[in-house]
Amino acid sequence: MPRTVRVAPADVIFHVLNRANARSRIFEKDLDYQAFGRVIGETAELSSVQIFTYCIMPNHWHLVLRPARDGDLGKFIQRH
Repeated sequence: MPRTVRVAPADVIFHVLNRANARSRIFEKDLDYQAFGRVIGETAELSSVQIFTYCIMPNHWHLVLRPARDGDLGKFIQRH
């Protein structure tokens, strides 16, 4: 069942995270981490979302973000 649509208003700081199923690894080698960082950076340049910080671990990641416009958080996360 899909989640309920969440409200993500502009100028609010959000903590976004994604975990792999069953503690499996998302990132296996250094190039995986580098690629994720590159995609996050490229996505930030194309959007109005400000990235305060992020943390990438083998089986999940965290981002602290602030969208400049209503609805931009979802667009940002869905791009990568």
